[in-house]
Amino acid sequence: MRENEESIKTHIAIPRKKQKEQGLGSRKGNEVSVTKWKHRFYKWRVRWIEEGRKQEKGFKRKDDAETWAEDKEKALLNFGVGGALTAEERSAVLDCRERLLAVNLTLRDAVTLALELKEKESRSIIVGDLVPIVIGEREKAGRSERYLQDLRSRLGRFKTEFQGRSVATLTRDEITDWLRGLKQSPTSQNNYLRVVRVMLNDAVKRKYLDESPAKHIIEAKAPQTEVGTLTPGEISVFLSKAPEELVPTIALGAFAGIRRDEIRGLNWSDVNLTHRTIRVRPKNAKSARNRIVPIEDNLADWLQPYANCEGRIWCEGGNRKFTETVRKMGFGDPGTETVEEKKEGIRFKGPYPSNGLRHSYATYWLAKFKDSGALSLNLGHTNSRIVFDHYRAPVAEKDATSYWVIRPKGAENVVEMNGKQVA
Repeated sequence: MRENEESIKTHIAIPRKKQKEQGLGSRKGNEVSVTKWKHRFYKWRVRWIEEGRKQEKGFKRKDDAETWAEDKEKALLNFGVGGALTAEERSAVLDCRERLLAVNLTLRDAVTLALELKEKESRSIIVGDLVPIVIGEREKAGRSERYLQDLRSRLGRFKTEFQGRSVATLTRDEITDWLRGLKQSPTSQNNYLRVVRVMLNDAVKRKYLDESPAKHIIEAKAPQTEVGTLTPGEISVFLSKAPEELVPTIALGAFAGIRRDEIRGLNWSDVNLTHRTIRVRPKNAKSARNRIVPIEDNLADWLQPYANCEGRIWCEGGNRKFTETVRKMGFGDPGTETVEEKKEGIRFKGPYPSNGLRHSYATYWLAKFKDSGALSLNLGHTNSRIVFDHYRAPVAEKDATSYWVIRPKGAENVVEMNGKQVA
């Protein structure tokens, strides 16, 4: 021992005899010493052994060093043998010993992992409380009603399954099993995965999670299917059988590719027959982006009788009238026709193709004009990939030509819309 430490070393460990009286037992290495120190900044040094290593800490005042040393020694004693295990605790240690060895974990590691999980849960949130927060935040941000409804529907189903679960306890495997158990198409499964990722990414941003368990879920492979289209003859029949107030909706879908949900938000002021354009505003568009769609020659003829109309383009009872017209065309499941339809001699040939008007527009437009970039802009897509994936169907040149010359029979149509007569 150095000369300046010899006579000043102070032992403040609890005497071994006293330890036994207190039931602490005897444990070598709990001793903490205070010695004088020849140091640039500190005059006193505390030394002790912890986790098999020699440790030291400097102090400017002796009182501070001795007080800290006393507290440290108490902590070492308590950590070592100060707390006797209960019978239940001892039993738990013995029961888990083999399982811990099998996974190469120490008891300390296992306890640390369990505590970390509980701490994560304590600062997390249950699924049932997170879902309305996610939806409410997007309502305040002004997201479209269509998008919000999609969130409510899909996240509502997720909430039903995991209502009382802490978000911090959700795992990748159980979310994957839930998705595969929905008995939905691959595309629908991927749509559910998309909104679950939105929710869990929000949880990460709010510190409820360290990482989203949905981040590495593999998307279901959706087989590429051909889109359903209508023939030029079927489009002509559709327009001829539709009531006058529904004709603009059908024409805008068939010759401008505008979705029915988008048409519901369109006003006649969005249709400019002079400049031959249709404006789909962000609040109405599925993509929430402004879109300008050109009016082709035959579409201008279909819209001209409504040139002076005002207000909404979508007519009252539009869904019902659309469905009735589709059935008059013969679309529907065979054998489901009503008595009236049987009297009219209607024989159903199968279901109406999903988004039939929009898909027909895209297919025949690409076949005639052969410009995938322009078509992508008209449809509101950000790139041409979707066009190449879905609309490069083999279409006879005569059919493409026939499609774009479908026009109303007479030019003197007079239509009553919104209580006005329009020539």
